[in-house]
Amino acid sequence: MDLGGDQSSLSWIVNAYAIAFGGCVMAAGAIGDQIGRKRCFVAGLWIFIATSLLIGLTPSLLLLNLLRAAEGVGGALVLTSATSLLAQEFEGAERTRAFSFLGTAFGVGLAFGPMASGFLIEHWGWRSLYFAIALIAVLILLLGTPRIRESRDPNAQGIDWPGTMLFTAALVSLTFGIVRGPQDGWASLRVLSLLSCTVLLFGAFATVELRRPRPMLELALFRYPRFIGVQLLPVATGFSFIALIVYVPIWFMVIQGRDAFTAGLAILPLTAPMLVVNRPEFRGGCLV
Repeated sequence: MDLGGDQSSLSWIVNAYAIAFGGCVMAAGAIGDQIGRKRCFVAGLWIFIATSLLIGLTPSLLLLNLLRAAEGVGGALVLTSATSLLAQEFEGAERTRAFSFLGTAFGVGLAFGPMASGFLIEHWGWRSLYFAIALIAVLILLLGTPRIRESRDPNAQGIDWPGTMLFTAALVSLTFGIVRGPQDGWASLRVLSLLSCTVLLFGAFATVELRRPRPMLELALFRYPRFIGVQLLPVATGFSFIALIVYVPIWFMVIQGRDAFTAGLAILPLTAPMLVVNRPEFRGGCLV
């Protein structure tokens, strides 16, 4: 990468997007309910297009990380609006099939995205990847959005901004503490301060949510073991699967000396099963 930076700085290319996405996804759903899901979807696409183009032109790593965070906000708007629009458009078995195809689309991206990204990076550099993302978003905007019908929740009661800000701040503090832990030491003052701040912020978030009539996150749901189990599944995915698809290609390129395309091809056995388990004909997918 031509922007330099140490391992900690480079990790924020992934972390900045993930934090912004995770911190805004629930607020994005509330925004879509209030102003309209199609309008929210289009706004998210425009954010994605603008940030991807700017990332492709960015001269510094700091600006890249900030733009990745903005891109995460756009991703939250797009995903929450898209799933809500699907739920409104279809019912019964058709809704199940629609969401199965959505899962298949994720599988296609996971399976072939690393190879396509490796090909682009190998021939035109890493910046071409973001230009390609912007092009795909433009095609969706031009070809897909004219066919989408607007929908909103007439009973929507605004956005939980205090909860959103506290939740996002807690994620930032937690991630920064985890990133700095291996370098500064887990017992260092900085890391312990960040992790302590994380606990305080999550505590403040819980206090705010318990006092709101319509909270961003209904904490009473955590009384149900099944709900907790379902929420722990993506956490396990984040600690294993996502870490592998990020760091295994780096290992192949840096340690093994392989090119970017070969590194992307090497993780195909890890990502290809997503194409199968999300197919509507594959009933076993519900067990994953």
